[in-house]
Amino acid sequence: LSGRPFQHRLGGVAFALMAPLTEFVVDENVQKLGMAFMGAPPGETKIKSCAENGWAASVGLQPGDVIVSVNGEDLREMPADTFKRHFKDRPVNFQVQQRPDDLQDIPATTAQPNRVE
Repeated sequence: LSGRPFQHRLGGVAFALMAPLTEFVVDENVQKLGMAFMGAPPGETKIKSCAENGWAASVGLQPGDVIVSVNGEDLREMPADTFKRHFKDRPVNFQVQQRPDDLQDIPATTAQPNRVE
C-alpha cells in the first residue's frame, strides 16, 4: 500500500493526488486513542474527530484522515468486527492517508479557454 488517490475538487474540476501513507504504532502504554471514526470497513474509514489533548492529536492525526490498513490488513476487505478488535488490542499498527495540507486553502479559479483564430 503505497498511497491511494486523494480526490479533490477545484473550480468544478475533480482531480486526484497521491497522498503519502503515514504509519502509526500504538503501544501498550496508550489506554485511549482519543479519536472517533466515520464509516467502517469494509470500505473507507475516516477519522471523524480527535480529542484536543488525546493521543491521536498528539501524533498529528486530524479529522478527515483516512485509515488504510490495520496490523497489515487492508480496510477495503476487513470485516468491521476485526477492525474494532484490532483497535482494542495493543500494540496496534495502522497506516493513514493524511489530507495534504496544501489542498486546504486552494482558491477556486476559472480557467480561460485558449482562443484559436
